[in-house]
Amino acid sequence: MKRARWPVLLVGIVFSACSGKASSTSPSSQPTTSRFQGTIAGPSSESGTLEITVQTMLASSFAWVPSWLSFPFVTVVHAQAPILASGTLRLVSGATITLTGNYESSTTALSLSGGGFALKGTIGNGAITGSYTGPNGSGLFSSLNSTASTVTSYCGSSLVFPDGPGALNLSVGSTGTVSGVAIASGVGLPPCSLTGRVSGSTITLTSCTGNPGTGTVDGTSVVGTTTKDGVVNGSFAASTTGCTAPASPTSPNAPTAPASPRVYTGAFSGQFAPRNSSSGGVDPTPVVCARNYQFYGTLRITLTQQGDGSVSGTADTQGTDTLLSLSSGCTFPFPSAAQFGWSGSRVSGTPGNFSFSSDSGSGVVTSISFSGGLNGGTISGSAVRSESGTQVNGNTTSIHSGSTTFGVTLR
Repeated sequence: MKRARWPVLLVGIVFSACSGKASSTSPSSQPTTSRFQGTIAGPSSESGTLEITVQTMLASSFAWVPSWLSFPFVTVVHAQAPILASGTLRLVSGATITLTGNYESSTTALSLSGGGFALKGTIGNGAITGSYTGPNGSGLFSSLNSTASTVTSYCGSSLVFPDGPGALNLSVGSTGTVSGVAIASGVGLPPCSLTGRVSGSTITLTSCTGNPGTGTVDGTSVVGTTTKDGVVNGSFAASTTGCTAPASPTSPNAPTAPASPRVYTGAFSGQFAPRNSSSGGVDPTPVVCARNYQFYGTLRITLTQQGDGSVSGTADTQGTDTLLSLSSGCTFPFPSAAQFGWSGSRVSGTPGNFSFSSDSGSGVVTSISFSGGLNGGTISGSAVRSESGTQVNGNTTSIHSGSTTFGVTLR
């Protein structure tokens, strides 16, 4: 008779260990949260920031149960109780979506949904990464643990040959960890995840295809280039303000109240074919040499809308030229890849029509000019690169000329 009562006693003990009254006496049972901050990138230029909160009250609530009872009972209770999770998705378009769901600790799987969006990912190494579906189709998201470190999000664009233009969004932790997503627009390629590190002001990235990228980060923007087989094949640019919706959709030329400076970034590419005609020396016949470059670069504009309806600011342009071809019989005693850049160009005009220009060098002058306008949170315009002037070397005189026009979009 006594042996028959033992299972009843055991069940009573386990029930008591699982009851709210018993666990409330243990300080370790108090729920805590882990927060993650990151970005998304999807089709139709879908972009935004993501904040996720995961309730992290785990089986430690039962830590006071004697060890001879802690398994398998605690494990069963833990597996049958998914951890609550919630999130907020803020799209650059201005929409804010509330997400709810849960986290399965046994599989590290996270599931959130709301407002027509469904996110599925996994938690590991201080990050949440995964994919989502939404009204516009499928994309990727990534986020870093913002409870353990301060996380800054950057949203922008990339241009990678042969993928073409696309979105590139990054999250950078104060510990130096980088996580991000990229998607090419209109070429049918799947989204791509990014990982990397920040050391000082230098950022290094590795894409899902293994291609590396390197650039600079200053707390408000990230700019750089990507390479394949050691050759520059793309550029990327993103900013913190690129992750937020514009303050108000005013008419491009309407006066506005003075506003804080806003940073816009964009990636660009094109080909540039300057030429130089040299004469003098032993042979008086002019020799014409044409150089054909492929270039990738980034443009960063810091713009302030003034109360009188005008805008002012500065622009920074940088990039890489790679020599593709050279006229037959000509020599080029310089590296086949070279950097170019203009810093602190003065921007002026109105929101709907502003411009800047800069040049550098003496004798042979290289220059950049831009004209465009702001509509909502996007700057669209065209830029012109040119080379002109005369260079004298001994008895040889070379006349340089050439220009190219290309489009730039900044967010």
